[in-house]
Amino acid sequence: STQSTWEQREREEGSALREEVDSVIRMCESALQRSSKAESMLVASQKQLQELREREADLLKKVHTSKLTAKRNEAKVSALTKELQFKIRELSDYQQQSADLTSRVNELKEQIQTLKIELEKKKKKKKKKKN
Repeated sequence: STQSTWEQREREEGSALREEVDSVIRMCESALQRSSKAESMLVASQKQLQELREREADLLKKVHTSKLTAKRNEAKVSALTKELQFKIRELSDYQQQSADLTSRVNELKEQIQTLKIELEKKKKKKKKKKN
């Protein structure tokens, strides 16, 4: 009877110990699953971070290229502006020369007209003298 009580107690203690061990095993398995999920999330996050760094590098290259292009375009615009200013001055000079020539042509036309009138007068005088 004492032995059966003793065996009964051992069984109960063994059963309680097994339950405790099973509980610890379940906690460890649960912790392992959470750890595995966290590790997977970490790997995914590192991959995303790497992709973001690559995109950032690409964007920085594009910005750099755009800045270089903008500087080249600024230089082209500056050169074209200088050329345009030169052409405008040249055109202004041509317009002044044209105005001067037009004025001179008009003066010459007036002189020609005056000379024609004088020539006509001289012709009429010569005719009158002949008659």
